[in-house]
Amino acid sequence: MRSSLLSLVLIAAGLAAALPALSQKKPAKTVWDGVYTADQATRGLDTYKNKCAGCHAADMNGGPGAPAISGPAFLFNWNNKTAAELFDYIHTMMPPGEAGSISDRRYVDLIAAILKTSEFPAGKADLPSDPAALQDILILREKP
Repeated sequence: MRSSLLSLVLIAAGLAAALPALSQKKPAKTVWDGVYTADQATRGLDTYKNKCAGCHAADMNGGPGAPAISGPAFLFNWNNKTAAELFDYIHTMMPPGEAGSISDRRYVDLIAAILKTSEFPAGKADLPSDPAALQDILILREKP
């Protein structure tokens, strides 16, 4: 009887621990679905040249103390994360000493430039600056 009660308690605890993972919404899109426009990426590249290239290099391949922010090195760090997580990181951390100094729209344009440079396809609508919408976009190294 005592072991049955213990078993039930352990099962209940296991289910309670699993519920948050089960309730998490799976992103509706991936970066392979054309989640930014070419014009948006161009705007982002202009911002990149003015705010980011000094540390991350003109080609986004990184520099001394600054990681690459495109291609395989970028995807190694951001694979299976959402566009919202990337936005939150660059918004709260970049540029160093000036975090949050540009508009949300320009931060999202920078993400579009990163996606273009990483050779993800452009689409017909701009990448949104709404965090809930960015949460629905998954960064994937390989096409699903």
